[in-house]
Amino acid sequence: GGNFMSHPALGTAQRGLFLFIIIIFYPIGIHSQWQTEVRLTNDPNASLTSSQSVASNESNVHVVWFDYRNGGPDNIEIYYKTSTDDGKSWGKDIRLTNSPGISTNPSISVFGSFVHVVWYDTRDGNLEIYYKRSTDDGINWSNDTRLTYDSAISYFPSIFASGHFIHVVWMDNRDTNEQVYYKRSTDNGLSWEADTRLTH
Repeated sequence: GGNFMSHPALGTAQRGLFLFIIIIFYPIGIHSQWQTEVRLTNDPNASLTSSQSVASNESNVHVVWFDYRNGGPDNIEIYYKTSTDDGKSWGKDIRLTNSPGISTNPSISVFGSFVHVVWYDTRDGNLEIYYKRSTDDGINWSNDTRLTYDSAISYFPSIFASGHFIHVVWMDNRDTNEQVYYKRSTDNGLSWEADTRLTH
């Protein structure tokens, strides 16, 4: 009985911790932080996202996806769009790839004004990892850069940028079964080191 906070078994530090927990977790005036959905694509064919399809820096939000609008399942391309006001409004769709085959499963990362995208692509007759970047928050884009060169398939890439360092991992079956491979750039994607096998 009595006042729980005045219980003699509670020391001063314990009372302070208890009050801190109450302040942190007591739901005072909590309101939903989610706004209504915003449709980002509007074409008659499928537009699909993959893992790590959105990235942001300050108020700029960057989205990538793969899209069937250019010829259905035999010609899938990577598209991009951006918002400069925290997702309130969005710019036009920007087509990032233009190859006769399938460009799919993009991954995006942002650091400062640099936007980095990787995906896998069939333009070379088998699946290879490709990369491109923007240095001005998605306004202009570099040419495609092929990152992998092996006769097996390289697919499902993921990218992360931190300063000048760009890190890419992907699945690869060059060793007769699927293994995880890694490579990095130390100069914001201008040049790339050799592939490193991470799993054995």
